[in-house]
Amino acid sequence: MSIVLWGGFRLGYFVFVVLIAFGVYMYWGDKKKWRRIDAAGQWDREALQEKYAHLKTNGIQCRLQISGKGSAEFCKATSDPKSINNVTLQVKKKDFEKSKRLLEKLENTAD
Repeated sequence: MSIVLWGGFRLGYFVFVVLIAFGVYMYWGDKKKWRRIDAAGQWDREALQEKYAHLKTNGIQCRLQISGKGSAEFCKATSDPKSINNVTLQVKKKDFEKSKRLLEKLENTAD
């Protein structure tokens, strides 16, 4: 026995559609909140990790996004460094300008 809404539309289908719409909204909403500020290939990841640590210590919300063969399985990617093609440093959209200034200062002090 199932509950029938208007026009023979079943409650189970309605809940399913609402859950799918919510999932899509959450996925796209989160994607729009982050901006790419830097990226590194296979050989220059240490510099990117230093930038990440610098931003974190200055209170910037940031994350490293891994793409490549092992991106679906983080453990596999970290155990086989050759499986990672690219690492991207992303910051929250609201912190983008501040993080650019912080990274410029970091690069100027390194010179």
